[in-house]
Amino acid sequence: MQTRIASTMICVLTALLLCSPARAVYAGVLTSSQPITFALANNAGNAGPNAATICFIVQAAKHSAGSNLICYTLTAQPGAGASQLTVVPPTGSTRVVAEIDAPPGGGPSDFIVSQPTFASYQNEVSVDNRVTFDIQ
Repeated sequence: MQTRIASTMICVLTALLLCSPARAVYAGVLTSSQPITFALANNAGNAGPNAATICFIVQAAKHSAGSNLICYTLTAQPGAGASQLTVVPPTGSTRVVAEIDAPPGGGPSDFIVSQPTFASYQNEVSVDNRVTFDIQ
């Protein structure tokens, strides 16, 4: 009986240690009716490409496919200039989350978000990172 309790406690403790809370930088509010430009630039001295996954959270009733997540990807090769994505937020979007994966070896790269009525957001990324915006 004590072995079963001990093993249950170990499983619970392991689960608590492995489950980390969401960690994202809250960067502000974007407008739903204007295009948003996402740009990812990779330093020429980096060992390999970096990438970003940009996901819009959409109320399921507002999206024709019934999905609540619409995602796009960006990949930037070292020294090749910025990769860009310009998109109008899907109807019913409430939030956009960008997950940026640093290049191998953790060299610096830039992630930029801009919109006509939003002061652009820029972040130098050298470790994997998340950024969140509300959409109104």
